[in-house]
Amino acid sequence: MNNRNVLAFPVPPGDFPFIPTGVYQVAYARHLHRAIYRRPQIYVLFSVVTPGPAFRVMLPRYYSVNSVHGKRAVTASVGRGSDLYRDLCRVGRQPRDPKRVDPASFADLILDVQVVTVSSDREQRELPEGARYSKVGRIIEVSAGR
Repeated sequence: MNNRNVLAFPVPPGDFPFIPTGVYQVAYARHLHRAIYRRPQIYVLFSVVTPGPAFRVMLPRYYSVNSVHGKRAVTASVGRGSDLYRDLCRVGRQPRDPKRVDPASFADLILDVQVVTVSSDREQRELPEGARYSKVGRIIEVSAGR
């Protein structure tokens, strides 16, 4: 059997976690930025700290931003109605300036979050079972820290 024209999957399987939907406790791990569909995005990675089979699974929460500043200590410019600004206010870390919002403000907090399953793509086509993944749908509240 010749595998010359078989390419490795470009994204490691661990980048697309799949866990049952529900409420989990998570802790901030890190945040990254990149353009998704040509728009700047920040995605915050949270690590599940709820004991069980999902323990230490990394789940993303995607935020649309107006612009991204910096290379190492990335901050973002957002509006006061954006999800990132509202989530930081919800956890008691209201940014002083919406032009310099630091997603690392989620550090040192244990958060209760709603985990959802992504089952359709950007064009609302149904994803096959193996292509589905989980993400943080919303932050409910702070369960520890401040």
